[in-house]
Amino acid sequence: MSVATFLGRISSPVTRTLVSVLPLLVLGVQAQAQDAFTVVSGEKLVIPIRIKTETPCNIEITIKDRKEQRSAEAPNFEINLEFQGQDLGVTEITWEGRFRARGLNSRMACPGSGKIQVTTVVNTEQRKAEWARIFSPLRPDQRQCLQVGLAHRGVRFDSLDPRASLDPPSAPAARDVFARCDSFFLLPRVWGTNNPDDYPCTLANNLRTRCVGSYAERLPDGQLAPIGIEAAIVFHMDGKSWTTTQREIDSVREARERAARDAAEKERLFRESPEFKRQQAELERRRAAEMLLAEEKLRQEKEALDRAARLRQEEEARQQAERERVAREAAERVARLRAEEEERRRAELAERERVAREAAERAARVRAEEEERRRAEQAQFANNFPYYALVTCGFRGQHTNVLACFGGRVGTELELRNGSSYGLYKVHEIRNLGQETREGLRIDLRRNFELKAQNSDDTLILGVKIIDRRTNETVFERQVSRFGVISVRN
Repeated sequence: MSVATFLGRISSPVTRTLVSVLPLLVLGVQAQAQDAFTVVSGEKLVIPIRIKTETPCNIEITIKDRKEQRSAEAPNFEINLEFQGQDLGVTEITWEGRFRARGLNSRMACPGSGKIQVTTVVNTEQRKAEWARIFSPLRPDQRQCLQVGLAHRGVRFDSLDPRASLDPPSAPAARDVFARCDSFFLLPRVWGTNNPDDYPCTLANNLRTRCVGSYAERLPDGQLAPIGIEAAIVFHMDGKSWTTTQREIDSVREARERAARDAAEKERLFRESPEFKRQQAELERRRAAEMLLAEEKLRQEKEALDRAARLRQEEEARQQAERERVAREAAERVARLRAEEEERRRAELAERERVAREAAERAARVRAEEEERRRAEQAQFANNFPYYALVTCGFRGQHTNVLACFGGRVGTELELRNGSSYGLYKVHEIRNLGQETREGLRIDLRRNFELKAQNSDDTLILGVKIIDRRTNETVFERQVSRFGVISVRN
């Protein structure tokens, strides 16, 4: 195949690539020797693969993980492989003969195999466009900082050579320059946000004027040496100290000094004129008149102060006498009120003592009457119920619960004839006969009574005591175990 035919098959942008295949094609070398190609990122490259065969055959091409079947046809038995430059770096392409079954169009495997390496390089114009997108929105001073910093760090961001290899904005050195430029503009300037070439300022002697600002380096003796912004940027990139300073604009300083000289000369000429002497004499006369007026005013004020002091002393003496009179009358009134209050308190105390005495006498009479009534009621109750029964249920002489001795597996009853009343009581009715305490169930008995009780529990002891209420003596006592019966009558 001729060179013209090969160039016609390569897309137009390939004229900017580093294609090294032309000498090999001119010498007629087979595809196995074509193992080095170069393509610019984003462009297309056509790679010819020539097969030593005289019959149509098939090969399998492997590009990374992608496989492709291609046929070599007469008359040239050449396969043109299109490669799109995308991933930067080296891409390896391999091919080998492979049988392809397609019925009547089946192809035998081509003889041989080969490897091709394609190196994808950066498109310089694209890289320039990336840097242009970064620089375009920046202020001139920001753009200057980046350009100086990138050049100082050796980052390639521009070139007139269309095939030059430029560094990407994502390179570590470039990112460090971006960060240091951000911090460079965060540090305060003596001119603030003003234009450093001309801005209002106040110097050390409180002189308000207009200044020009500049970057500076502090020398070992403490003095400041002006430096340019590029030197300040380099200092900042290297982590060295820098600062800013200001001075009055020369033209403004010269105009100010000229105006001061003109004013001084005008003042000198005026002081030498007769008009100035006349004004001074008039000022002296006015000062003397003002001093006389001030002295007269001072004398009048002193007399007014003395008069006010005498009046104040007289008023204070009068107020003191009035305060003493009021205090004396108040003391007398307080003494009189205290005597009256003491007399009233003694009368109230005597009255409270009389009322308390009468109340105590009434309470004693009420207690005596209540005691007499209680003794009469007790005597009447003892006459009606001269005895009481103490029913117990427990073990070891301790009472637990009277119902336990009547509520066993076989329930028992308590039978009571008390005077003219009679009753047979089941277990749930027994507590209604009296009041149960820690000593037992206490049942009040009339003079004539009859009581029967049977124990139903196999572990507890049922006991009955009959006690004379007047003498508090036990006139009857008995205890039984399970199914034992206690019967007592009077």
